[in-house]
Amino acid sequence: FRSSLGLCPQHNLLFSFFTVSEHLIFFGMLKGLSKSDSEKEGTELLSTLGMEEKKNDLVSKLSGGMKRKLCLCISLMGNPQVLMLDEPTSGLDPESRRQVWDLLLSFRGQRTTIITTHFMEEADVLGDRIAIMDHGQVSCYGTSMFLKKLYNTGYLLNILKEERAPVHPITRIVEQNVTSATMKVSNPGQLSYNIKSDESAKFPALFSALETYKSELGLTGMGITCSTLEDVFLKVAEDASHNIPENDDQQNNNHTTESHHKSFDGLFFLQLRALMYKAILTRIRSWIKTLVFIIIPVLMTAYTMYQTMRQSYLSDQPDLPISLSIYPEAHVAVLADNQTTFNLIQKVIRSGGATLDVIPTDTSFNDYLGSQINDNLVKYKREMIAGLQYNKNLLYGEYSYYIYHAPAVVFNLVANLLLQQINPSSSITLSNHPIVVQRSLDICDLAMHAPNKVILFPLTMTFFSLALMILTMGYISFPLKERVSNAKQLQLMTGVSPLLYWFTTLVCDFVIFIITALLMFSTVYIFQSQSIFSASGYIGTLILVFILFGISGIAFAYLFSFFVRSSVKASVLYILINLITGTIASVILTLLGQIPDISNIKLCTFLLSFNPIFAGSSAFMHLFSAMYIDGTCLQCGVNCKTQDPLQFLDAKAYPHGILNFLIFMVVDAILYFGLVLMIEYGLVKRLWFLICQLRIKMDSKKMEEDNDVLIEMEKVVASYNSKAGSPGGKVVLHVNNLGKKYNSKTTAVYGVSFQVGEGECFGLLGVNGAGKTTTFKMLTGEEIPNQGNARILQLSLDKQKSKFLSQIGYCPQFDAINKLLTAKEMLRVYAL
Repeated sequence: FRSSLGLCPQHNLLFSFFTVSEHLIFFGMLKGLSKSDSEKEGTELLSTLGMEEKKNDLVSKLSGGMKRKLCLCISLMGNPQVLMLDEPTSGLDPESRRQVWDLLLSFRGQRTTIITTHFMEEADVLGDRIAIMDHGQVSCYGTSMFLKKLYNTGYLLNILKEERAPVHPITRIVEQNVTSATMKVSNPGQLSYNIKSDESAKFPALFSALETYKSELGLTGMGITCSTLEDVFLKVAEDASHNIPENDDQQNNNHTTESHHKSFDGLFFLQLRALMYKAILTRIRSWIKTLVFIIIPVLMTAYTMYQTMRQSYLSDQPDLPISLSIYPEAHVAVLADNQTTFNLIQKVIRSGGATLDVIPTDTSFNDYLGSQINDNLVKYKREMIAGLQYNKNLLYGEYSYYIYHAPAVVFNLVANLLLQQINPSSSITLSNHPIVVQRSLDICDLAMHAPNKVILFPLTMTFFSLALMILTMGYISFPLKERVSNAKQLQLMTGVSPLLYWFTTLVCDFVIFIITALLMFSTVYIFQSQSIFSASGYIGTLILVFILFGISGIAFAYLFSFFVRSSVKASVLYILINLITGTIASVILTLLGQIPDISNIKLCTFLLSFNPIFAGSSAFMHLFSAMYIDGTCLQCGVNCKTQDPLQFLDAKAYPHGILNFLIFMVVDAILYFGLVLMIEYGLVKRLWFLICQLRIKMDSKKMEEDNDVLIEMEKVVASYNSKAGSPGGKVVLHVNNLGKKYNSKTTAVYGVSFQVGEGECFGLLGVNGAGKTTTFKMLTGEEIPNQGNARILQLSLDKQKSKFLSQIGYCPQFDAINKLLTAKEMLRVYAL
């Protein structure tokens, strides 16, 4: 079934690192097409939908409408027999929508198509049969004509009139001629009436009467149209709404909203309350993720403390048999003047798996061994384990001092030879049984060994450094998601200060950090032995390091929320950078820093301390080392020397000083919060924009301009220069020569000018990629215009951006919502 199915989902599911053609080739090959066939079919589809010029562009560079058409092309790859299209034309301009309709209509009779849509015209054009759903049920089903007749939506009479013309006389004449007529729309310049389809015979008399009294009634035009599928849909929805029980929210939905202007202090505290309310709710709703980023660092800290306090034990080892068999390729030199004794020696040696080297009786024992040494010293050391001499009823056993257990082996050989001369069936076995020794050292023993033990603390505390990295990584996700979804942009456009936004985010995240830090701190108490850390006198310093690291680490994590548009990518980038420059670097430099006179250590430490993970990890490593030495020394009281960690790090005088790291964590907090605020206030974007302007020059598009457009531009210039946008004027919004050029090749907007009056609805139309969204981005502060300016009343976008944006209610192209909040909570946040 799936092999013959083409699916276009409601949301665009695309690979950001693929080009348009690569998408089509990939999905075509998944459907079983060859690469060449996939490329050919994909090119044809792109050509049909007018996207052939975009085939080599990355998906990230496409507009929303282009992405939608690409998803449709993907669903058509491989010539599927069944098409399931979930709102395929959502976000498309009318021209592109017509292209899609023509393409789908060409498949009629060849492919089975199931389509969902909220465009009634689309359903009317494409649907052979239509089903309307409401509240999870199918309310009606049939052809378009059948549904129109079933619900008797009939005709729509439209009458244009002068604005001051009364409505009642017109309505009276319409009802006198068509009794079923009901008013649908009543505007100052237009009236609309619904007329049932069986009343069509009365139309001539109706139009005759209206034409007769045209001047008296103040009519300027009239016309009648057939009802559309939209009328059917509204009729179904109206009937269904009567079956829904009213609740408190529905009963109170007619309340009007009043605007209350607060003083600066009142507004500040309302905004603070709203942002804190949102931040707390968001953390509570994502409690699983929050809990994970608390538990993992705590467990890693507990493991680190356990390893730090663990004492050495000799494990219970098995018995080690002491015999010739434990040495492969062992040789034993034998010299005997008695054949019976020689046979017994030969039997015992061979039973042990060793090789017997027989020394001729006319050769001296020592001369023989000397010749072996001269021939091959290495082989002699490795293989010649023992020697036996039997001479005149005396048995001599000799051993090699190169072999650790050789004395015991030779002693056992001699004992077995003596025993078996008396009882050949007996033997003596020898084994080494290690004694289990528990090295439970008292506090003075620990103090004596402390300087050597802390040398390896950096290796032991690697897990603790990783815990710090994981802990701070959890603070990237929330601000990143709000930035990507444009929820943060909407909040700032309400007049919220970026400083207040980041302050509330920091407060909420810092509370979570304090909870985690307290749990990590408690593991130090739980796993410390003999109160070593508590007795050091530097518990307060440990708390200070936690606090400084928390502030600087959170600020550093916030900076990563601006680099990419995915939490996963940001986390991977954060891990890669901090694993190398934070954890690994801190371990290596702390180990090397204990060796005096190593060049460039101080320079590397200085540069890497701008990373809070490095500064914090190094501070904790040196502080715990100093606390271990001081805790054991102060409790013992003799034969030891304490350390002072509140000094600048010096390999000779203060090998565990952390003062420089404390200073750097303060500097890092100020530096990274400063960078975050500079980015948020647009200073970094403005600086980059000024640099780009040196090589990107705004050009004008050569095209014939409409006379009305030229007149509007002249009005804008005259009004803008005369400051007609003052509070007493009628013009509210001025847009004067606004233009945007992204790079040397791509100009999105060429000098747009228009003005919008008080109470006026201004429509900005255009095909996908025409520049509508870019124009809105410039007006809402997301993009900096290369030329031109805008003004709301007397507030300038260029010079008074914050106040300018606070006057705008903005609905962006894509949903700028926090998915962890309910609709009511979202409205409460934006209303406060």
